[in-house]
Amino acid sequence: MLVIPALVSLKPVVINEVTPEMTSLMDEITMRLRDPAENVAKTAKKLILELHKCYPATFDKNYVETKDSEDEKHICRLIMANNFDESQKLINQTSPSKLM
Repeated sequence: MLVIPALVSLKPVVINEVTPEMTSLMDEITMRLRDPAENVAKTAKKLILELHKCYPATFDKNYVETKDSEDEKHICRLIMANNFDESQKLINQTSPSKLM
């Protein structure tokens, strides 16, 4: 759980500029949304939610809108809107192979 405070304390320049490292991190986080371990998937949701809360001006534009999959974009937006039930339904309906 120490990852969340570390990520939300990032300097805004790290989030404001699209970097391969942050893009890769975001890809890993969205993959973890489908992890069978509930605490891993829950942490991934919290990361998305907290990054959006801390960097509302740029997180969606730089790291959600740039996703290749419309389903992944929609899942992230549902999470950012605190709509965890709907996001979980969509996660369950979409397979990881469709999203990659």
